[in-house]
Amino acid sequence: MNVCCDNVDIAALIDTGSSINIMSAALYKSLPRHVKSDISRFTEPIKLANGQLIFVEGTSSVTIKTNQGLREVKVYILSTTSHPLILGMEYLKSSNITLKFSEFNTNSKYHHVKCNKRLSIQPNSEIFVRANVPKNLSVGLQGICTNNAFSLGKGLLLAKALVTVSIDKTIPLKLMNPTNTTISVSKGSILANFQILNADFSVITEGIKCPPVVQNVQIGSNNQIISTGKNNEFTDETKTVFLSNFSIPGPLNPEQTTQLTDCLYENKDIFVTKENPDLGFSTYVQHTINLKPDVKPKHQQPYRLPPHKKKYCGTI
Repeated sequence: MNVCCDNVDIAALIDTGSSINIMSAALYKSLPRHVKSDISRFTEPIKLANGQLIFVEGTSSVTIKTNQGLREVKVYILSTTSHPLILGMEYLKSSNITLKFSEFNTNSKYHHVKCNKRLSIQPNSEIFVRANVPKNLSVGLQGICTNNAFSLGKGLLLAKALVTVSIDKTIPLKLMNPTNTTISVSKGSILANFQILNADFSVITEGIKCPPVVQNVQIGSNNQIISTGKNNEFTDETKTVFLSNFSIPGPLNPEQTTQLTDCLYENKDIFVTKENPDLGFSTYVQHTINLKPDVKPKHQQPYRLPPHKKKYCGTI
């Protein structure tokens, strides 16, 4: 894999059996200072797959340039290596790189979508823009656009959508500014990541209707229908249980009895029954007793009640 450190071209070796990135000490010393950080001493040896221990001079962060752009990678510096620069799985995972062994090349899983002009997005607003994709993408290629770390750092939100590369190598984006300040984006800034549709995605045909899902709430497609007959039967049973608490006078005629029972049932909330045992208790007023932090509980020694108090307590 061809990489570049400033003006130094390097043919890096991709090693999927290595979990770290390795650079030779000679290559590290030949790089300019502005593309590398100082060495952080690393005293612990590295154990290889065959059990061999290799001592490391230290670690450093090096800026390399690939066809995906500039990237800062952490490398372990060794005095003797089989290759000047070995990129392991740590770099492949962090860069979302897919290896194509049939073509003997590397492809990035994500492609950067860049702004083709300066943008100023007003507070609490959203806009539609067209942004540039890499020139190597084919016209008509479909993919998913997702948020990029740069645009998120600016405070922008991107609508995740399925888009198609047009003939001028641009795609539409919907950006939203949820902040209270104007956000300016310069030309050439990264707005989104473009991921090509592949076998990782599943396609659902239009004929299949899925019930809508709102966060953690599943919305059913069928409305619950309550039968009127069962509802009336349930109401009559509840009314009979409630009226069993009363003694209806005998001399009343059927019409008067119906009027009385209806009146009692309509005002059932004012009677104490098994179904309504908490009548008189209010939930609207709650008392809170605020005690001092250093308060001590009051203790009273038990004592025998005098006869007149015993008599009074027995009548309560």
